[in-house]
Amino acid sequence: MQISGKDLLVGVTIEDIENIATENPSLRGYLQGYVAEMFLKRKLDGMGELSEISKIRDHDIKKGDFQFIYKGRELTVEVKSMATKTVREDLLNGGFTATVQVQASDSQTTEDGSLTRCLERGQFDILAISAFAIGKGWDFFFIANKYLPSSPNFPDRLQTSFVVNTVNTPCLHTDLLEVLEDLVTSS
Repeated sequence: MQISGKDLLVGVTIEDIENIATENPSLRGYLQGYVAEMFLKRKLDGMGELSEISKIRDHDIKKGDFQFIYKGRELTVEVKSMATKTVREDLLNGGFTATVQVQASDSQTTEDGSLTRCLERGQFDILAISAFAIGKGWDFFFIANKYLPSSPNFPDRLQTSFVVNTVNTPCLHTDLLEVLEDLVTSS
C-alpha cells in the first residue's frame, strides 16, 4: 500500500508541521532540500528556453533532481543547500562563504573496491545551490559539474563538501543561462 502526501497529512495542522520541523533538525534539512527543489522546478518551468523538464525520481540510476532539454541537449541539475551552520559573511572579500555538501546518500564501490560517498564526476551536469541560508529566499547559485572540486582520494569523483564564496568562487553564477551556454558551447 502506498500512502499519499494528502493521506499522511489528514488531521495535521500547519502548526503541527512547524513544531515537528523545529524539534527535528534532520527533518528541517530534508524539508529545506525538497522545498528548494520545488522552487527550482518553478524557476525551470518559467524559462522558455528549456523544454521537457521533468523530476528524476529519488534513487534512480540517472543522477540529479531534474532533467531538461536546452538547445537540443539533455542536461541534469542537482539541488543542494548551503549548510546553515557554516554560513559566514566574508568581510574581507564580500559576499558569504558556506559549505556545500555534494555526496551520495549511500556508499558506492569504486573501481578499486573502496567504499565512498563521493559522486562520480559527470553524474549530473549542473549544481544548483539554494541561497536560502544566506537570506536570499529561494534563489540559487549555479555551477557546472566540471568546475566542482575533485576528491583528493578519488580524482574521478567529486569532493563530498567544499566551501563557496557567493562573490568570488570561479564559475559560480546566479544566472542559469550563463552555465547552460558554457555547457553547450564547450562540448
